[in-house]
Amino acid sequence: MAVEEPAGKDQQQKQDTQLSELTGRWMLPIVMASLLGAGMGFVYVRRIPPIYEAKTSVLAEVNARSVLKETERRDDNSRNYSTYNTREFFATQQQILLSEDLARRVAVALDLMNRKVWLESLGPLKEDADLHRVTLNVLGSNLAVSRERFARAIDVTYRHRNPALAAEIVNSFAEEYVGRAATRRTSAEAGAERYLKAEDKRLTGELDRVDKEIADFRETNGILSKDIENSRTLQWETLARLNQAMDEVQIRKVALEERIRGLESLEGGARVAAVIADKKSGSTALLNVRQNLAAARAVLARERAHYHGNHPSIQELENKVMAHLAEQRTLVDDHIAHLRTERDGLGREEQSFRGRIARAKESVIELSGLTLDYQRLVDERQGLNKLRESVRDQLLATGMALRLETNNVEILDRAAIPSIPVGPFKLIYILMGGGLAFLFSVALGILVELTQTAVQSVEQVERIAGTTCLGVVNMLRKPSDPPELTVGLQSRSTMAEQYRSIRSNLLFMNVDRPLRTLAVSSPSPADGKTFTAVSIGITLAQSESRVLLVDTDLRRGRLHRIFGLKGKAGMADLLASTVTAEEVCKPTGIDNLDILPAGKHPPNPAELLHSQAFRNVRDHLLEQYDMVVFDTPPVNLVTDAVVLGNQTDGLLLVVRHRRTTKADIRHCSQKLNQAKVNLLGMVFNAHVLAGGLYGYYHRYGYGKYGAYYGTYGRYGSYSPEKHYGIEEV
Repeated sequence: MAVEEPAGKDQQQKQDTQLSELTGRWMLPIVMASLLGAGMGFVYVRRIPPIYEAKTSVLAEVNARSVLKETERRDDNSRNYSTYNTREFFATQQQILLSEDLARRVAVALDLMNRKVWLESLGPLKEDADLHRVTLNVLGSNLAVSRERFARAIDVTYRHRNPALAAEIVNSFAEEYVGRAATRRTSAEAGAERYLKAEDKRLTGELDRVDKEIADFRETNGILSKDIENSRTLQWETLARLNQAMDEVQIRKVALEERIRGLESLEGGARVAAVIADKKSGSTALLNVRQNLAAARAVLARERAHYHGNHPSIQELENKVMAHLAEQRTLVDDHIAHLRTERDGLGREEQSFRGRIARAKESVIELSGLTLDYQRLVDERQGLNKLRESVRDQLLATGMALRLETNNVEILDRAAIPSIPVGPFKLIYILMGGGLAFLFSVALGILVELTQTAVQSVEQVERIAGTTCLGVVNMLRKPSDPPELTVGLQSRSTMAEQYRSIRSNLLFMNVDRPLRTLAVSSPSPADGKTFTAVSIGITLAQSESRVLLVDTDLRRGRLHRIFGLKGKAGMADLLASTVTAEEVCKPTGIDNLDILPAGKHPPNPAELLHSQAFRNVRDHLLEQYDMVVFDTPPVNLVTDAVVLGNQTDGLLLVVRHRRTTKADIRHCSQKLNQAKVNLLGMVFNAHVLAGGLYGYYHRYGYGKYGAYYGTYGRYGSYSPEKHYGIEEV
């Protein structure tokens, strides 16, 4: 059993084949372009002067060293006035180093705009260029600032063509940064000292005010803070007891309501049984009544078995039963009424507890208000006191730091004059040039392939048409006269060898059943089908086989002109039975090769080729010849080739290099597949070799061939999108 291949396998193979085609055609141009780009990058990088990098390090601390360590240990809040987030602090310092203000300070300190070495490094400037602005831009663009994670040191680097100037500039950046930080810190600490003094004075006044309010509160309410706290505790305990007692009353009340609803939902004996099961007062009497009722009903049942319904005994017993039932209902109703009375009593008790709880809450709220007011004053005094102590600690530390002139940044390492250049990176420029050229050539190749309509290789035709190539024929450089007889007249030429190879491939396609009839066609005009048909006929005749070339292009036959034959009789006349095969089959002058011209131009060539008369003629010719080769019109123009493909052993398709379009081949393949024509293979014709850009196709009138078919009869102009089907037959 054959194994079925996956559906996507053919598609994947086609994609791989197409990729290999593109790679084969464009590999050399892409490689050459990449090498050229790399060479241009190498030439460019050699013209760039070397770049030197000078580096210095600056140590930065979030806070300057404190002189009052003991004060900080005593009050942790004192740090809130000088501590910043570490990440934000270092990000800010890096922005300061890269700021335009610092670059302006460096330019002024080094007098760069008046130094020749700096002006030469700027190159030629425009007449309206601002030298000051250009200097600041160049300083900022060549400066780099970085910091290792968790490190306190900031690395500052500067690149310039002059190594001495690079070291001088980067050191100046570090010095100006440290000086700016010291000036800014001194100014900030002086302002902070003034602010802290004013804040200390304000907090002292606030503390005096709060102390007076606390004294007035105690005097007005006549209680101490301890009495307030004890009273609050007692009132909360009373309120908790009242709430607990009310909860117990509510639970009992809810339980009674559930019992009452349960008894009221029952009827008859079920209600009596529920009351008895309640185990309350009266349940014993109800049980006795229930037993008496059962005994009376039993006696009544026995009496009814002996007497009729109007008997005095029966009437007496029935009255007795009714009396017991009435007594039972009375006891049950009394029990339910007792439960309702008990429930109402619990409700009144609940309301009493609610009133007591409300009064207790009012007392708690009133006392809580006093407590909150007093506690607010106490908390405010504590906060103000703590804040004043913190301000005084900071005031002491700030005043000491101001007098000691401490700074939180300093230069760690000064830059030395670099001796080894850091750029340009020659390899990167070379790789960049090669990479850009590679990408450009790849994009160009893809664009050319997408816009190129004509076939460029054998693999393209095999992939589009779904058939194999039986041979490649090169472009003819030195044709004979006429050019179609070149294979016969130049038997030792390369082209003759190529057609002999095609002949061998045809003959060995099926050894058990050799070909007897062969149709030769092409997708479109000027592809060289007639040239191929004649050349194959000549090579078959040279193999000692009797061969007949039949011109079945009944619209515009050319074989009689190629071989210089005269006379108008041919295939059309033979199909009309006006002549015999012996009369119209003419020798060509080449051993074992005869031709049958097209003859007159009938109005219905497709119908003639699809008729029984044609099949009879074909069979008659096969009795006289070993091989019959039919030259047919192009497949995409008319249906004659499709009809002949089904009347012969197979069809050979001729495709011309750089002339036949992909759309023509695709359309031709669809028509042949729809008609189920046996496509033997394909001949790749007029293959252009190096330097072979001319040939007989450009010298002889094949251009008129398409125009002829485009205007003949009822056929419109040829279009690869239009369907020319077999319906014409």
